[in-house]
Amino acid sequence: MGSFAEEVFVEPAQDLWTCFASQSHHTSSPSVRCLELFAGEAEISKAFAQRCHGVLRPRDIKYGDDLHDPGVRQEVYREILEEKPDLVWIGMPCTKWCAFSRINYTKQERRRLRQKEKDFLAMVDEVFLLQRLNGKHVVLENPTTSDLWQQPEIKRWSNDDYTHKFSFDMCSYGLQSAVEPFANP
Repeated sequence: MGSFAEEVFVEPAQDLWTCFASQSHHTSSPSVRCLELFAGEAEISKAFAQRCHGVLRPRDIKYGDDLHDPGVRQEVYREILEEKPDLVWIGMPCTKWCAFSRINYTKQERRRLRQKEKDFLAMVDEVFLLQRLNGKHVVLENPTTSDLWQQPEIKRWSNDDYTHKFSFDMCSYGLQSAVEPFANP
């Protein structure tokens, strides 16, 4: 990575991790409560850390973790096996799977874009398996109308007897777009 990318992505991620680590993380602690994947702004991790619960470093391209990279995914799997977080929160990007993708892309474009996301689907499947083996929990966040729920790797878990499905309107909890779509420049 060049120095610009380090300054823009890696250093802020390290600062964020330092904040989390100083509040609540101990690598050998049996009380690791949360690992957040596709973390974005790491709001879930922040919420756990603010309540003094152990958190692992959030994983996202924003923090230098390219989850398309098999080596990075292996690091995540190893971390789950070693640290045994109570919860892995997966905020998988919905851009290629949500209802708007049916409007924004042709069928062929959508198929091609979704093919590039297959390694993410395999990762979600593996994380579900690891968490099940550890007797722990997973949350997979995506819109109810997302085509993600119809993918075989996801469908097998959503039809499982130990899986619970919840649907709620995130706007009622204060979720807002980071960009005002109709704002005047």
